Amino acid sequence: MRRRLARTVGTMLMLAIVAGCRPLGLFAPASAPRTPAEQFGPLALVYINAKKVPAPEVWLTSLDGTTHRTVATYTLGTLPVDLRGTLLALDAHEQLVVLDLATGAEQRVPTGNVVPNAHIGVDGSVYVSFNEDDPKTGRATAVLSRLDMATGERADITRLDARGIGILWDNPETNELLIYPYGVGSNLDGLRLIDGTTGEQKWRRQVVGCGFPATSPDGRQTITTWTSCDPRENAINHEVNIYTLPGPGYKELKFPQMAQAHHPFMYSPDGSRAAFSLSPMGAGPSAPGTSQGIWLLDLSTFTSTKLWQDDGIEAWPIAWTPDGTRLLVASDRGKDHCAYSILDVASGEAASVNGLDLCGIYGHMVGFATLPSQ
Repeated sequence: MRRRLARTVGTMLMLAIVAGCRPLGLFAPASAPRTPAEQFGPLALVYINAKKVPAPEVWLTSLDGTTHRTVATYTLGTLPVDLRGTLLALDAHEQLVVLDLATGAEQRVPTGNVVPNAHIGVDGSVYVSFNEDDPKTGRATAVLSRLDMATGERADITRLDARGIGILWDNPETNELLIYPYGVGSNLDGLRLIDGTTGEQKWRRQVVGCGFPATSPDGRQTITTWTSCDPRENAINHEVNIYTLPGPGYKELKFPQMAQAHHPFMYSPDGSRAAFSLSPMGAGPSAPGTSQGIWLLDLSTFTSTKLWQDDGIEAWPIAWTPDGTRLLVASDRGKDHCAYSILDVASGEAASVNGLDLCGIYGHMVGFATLPSQ
């Protein structure tokens, strides 16, 4: 049998040579696996496929959603907490995982707690905040720390009597962080600029609102809303508050019929505009409502224009491309299903992201990964 197989293979090789073809199969040189940049180009979408609930997968996908590659697989309940460039930070069962989407390499640091807030700095520094009992008083406090991802060491920066600490912005040149402590009902307890090592407060700006503030790329402006407030603590209104940092400039905008949806404003990379959504029209206890689309706020004139209208229950912006020409958005279709689109900001035209339609507990569209060419 071995001789017959050898003769057959030899005959096939000879025919291939005669035909001018390069032999294939076992004798062909193995092709090098393509890098993410070679597969997708400079930009790819980052998507958490949690359809298999116990084993969510981190995907890189093409911008049209038609092709993907699995970068890593994690365990039940793993959630994305920040994305910058090729680095994705994940809260994974009392561990912070930083995954390099370009190489698949990951670093894990035990935190001992759920990590509700994390921030990947401009220089790759990683900051986290979580709740922990104060060793001196025994009271639960919010701790802000810098993690050394190489050694796993945690350096605490500050500890505050708050429900949590959000991290909005960092400046590696001055070693400064812009943070927002929050309390019950996500009530904002002012914005603070602190030293990134000692936690020394450099200034504090009192703001109003609840939930998710947004800060401009240069750290000089913040937008707050009220729609994440606990109605038992605060009356939910339709105001949007825009603060100059560190002050004293302030602008209040009102949308008299519709409050903002439960998603933060999304600044463009140059800080000139912010994308946002409006709460569904006609929503109630028994009615999901109708989406009011995606809007753009011009931050020089403080005027708003509608960019795009979907046909879902609610829409919200997810991320801008680095050049600010396109915007990734979601449209909720109900029952943990969403439609994703990439909008051309100049024309408002939408390009569908095909094949990715899960959200809620089954999927998370995180944003754009910028992939190095080498």
